[in-house]
Amino acid sequence: MTGHSEEDTTSLSVKEGREKRVSFPPDEEMVSDFVESRVQLQEADSLSLTDIIVAYKQSCEKHHVKPNPKALDQLKGASSLLDMFLYYESATHLDVSSNSGMGFSGWLSLSHLLRQSGCLWRLDACNMPMVDYAAQALSKALLTSRLTVLHLENTCLSGKPLFTLVGALKRNVALQELYLSENNLNGYQDSMQLADLLKYNSTLRTLDLSNNSTSDSGLEEICDALSFQKTGLRTLILSNNHITHLGMSHLQNVLPRLKTLETLNLGKNNLENRGIHMLKESLMINRSLLQLGLAATGITCEGAVTLAEILAESPQIQRLDVRQNQVLAGGLMALSLALKINRSLIRLDLDQHLKEEKAALLCFCALCDSEIRGNYAQSRAEIQTRTHQHYLTGVESTRRLNERKRLRLNSLSEWRARDDWMRGRRSWYWCIDTAEMSTGIVSDISIYISK
Repeated sequence: MTGHSEEDTTSLSVKEGREKRVSFPPDEEMVSDFVESRVQLQEADSLSLTDIIVAYKQSCEKHHVKPNPKALDQLKGASSLLDMFLYYESATHLDVSSNSGMGFSGWLSLSHLLRQSGCLWRLDACNMPMVDYAAQALSKALLTSRLTVLHLENTCLSGKPLFTLVGALKRNVALQELYLSENNLNGYQDSMQLADLLKYNSTLRTLDLSNNSTSDSGLEEICDALSFQKTGLRTLILSNNHITHLGMSHLQNVLPRLKTLETLNLGKNNLENRGIHMLKESLMINRSLLQLGLAATGITCEGAVTLAEILAESPQIQRLDVRQNQVLAGGLMALSLALKINRSLIRLDLDQHLKEEKAALLCFCALCDSEIRGNYAQSRAEIQTRTHQHYLTGVESTRRLNERKRLRLNSLSEWRARDDWMRGRRSWYWCIDTAEMSTGIVSDISIYISK
C-alpha cells in the first residue's frame, strides 16, 4: 500500500497533463534563414558574369537587403576584364599569382575565360591557396580548355584539391606542361593521385614535382604508373623530395622500359653512392634518357666512377649534372677517361672548391683535350670552362680574354681564329681565370661541350 487512493492518482495525472503547453512563434519568425536550392547552384556554373550580377541583385531585392557595393565592384571588374580578353583574343599568357582574394566570383570568371578563349595557352596561378571552389572551377575549365602550360606552385594542393584537379586532367588532351612544386604533396594519397594521372593521361610532356615530400613510397607509385607510359612524359623533375637510395630500387625496375622519358632530375635527394650504383645497369640499358640531374645527391668519387662507367656505355646521354657533390681527383679522372669513349655528351656540370684539387683539375682538362680533338670533326662543338662570374662566347670573348689575360691551353688555342667566329663558325677553347688559378681556388666550373 502506498497510502494514495485511485482518485488521488487520477487527479495528479490530470494536473500534470494540464501543465504541458505547446506554442509556436509568429509566422514572420518561423523561418530564420534559408539557402538556395542545389539545382540552382549547379546551374550557376553555366551563366555569364552579367547573368550572375543580375541574379545577385534580384536575390538581394527578394530578401530585402541591400547589395554589397564591394561585391558588385568585384563582379563588374572581373566581367570587364573577361569581356576584354574574349573580345580581343590576344592574351596568350595569364598570370594571376598571389591573388589570394580572388574569391568565388574571380575563379568563376577565370574558369569561363579558360573555356572560351582560343589563344590562351599558359596560366600561372601560384602562391595562393587552392580552396575547394577554386579547384572545382579550374577543373571544370580544364576539361575543354586549350591550355598547354599550367603553373600551380605553392597552392596548397595536397588532399582534396589535387584529387579534383587530377580527375579533370585524366580526361584532358591539351595540357603538356604541369608544374606542381612546393605543394607539400605526400607519398601516400597525393602520390596515388599523381600515379593515376600518369596512367590515364598520354599528352602530358613535363611534370615538375620538385620541393615536395613524395619520398620513397611516393616514388614507387610514380614508377608503377610510368610503366604505363607508351607515348607521353618526357621530363620528370623530382628534386628535393626526401628520396633516398631505397627509392632507386623502384626506379631501376622501370627505367629500362621507358621509351619517351628524356630528362630526369633527382637533385637534392640523399641518393648517395649506393643509389647511383643501383641505377647503373638500368641507365646503361635505357635508350631514351638525354639529361640526368644528380646535383647535391651525396655522391663522392665512388659514385663518380659509377657514372663514368655509365657514360662509357651510354650512346645517347647529352647532359650530366653532378654539382654540389664531393667529386675529387679520383672521380674527375674516371670521368675524363669515360669521355675517351663517350660520343654523345654535350654538357657536363661540375664544381670544384678544394685547393688541393687544382692539379687534378688541370690533369682533367688536359685529358679532355684528347677527347675533344676526336669529337671535333663529328660534332663541331665548343667547350668552355665557366668560372663563377664569367661566361664568354663569340667575338666578344676574344676581346675580353685578351683584356683579362686569361690562361689558355696552347693545344686548343690554335683551333680558334677571330675570322672563324665572324663567319659564324664554332671552335674549341678553354678559358681559366689566372687570378683564381694563382690562389689555387677554382669555383663553380662547368664544362660545356655544346653543338
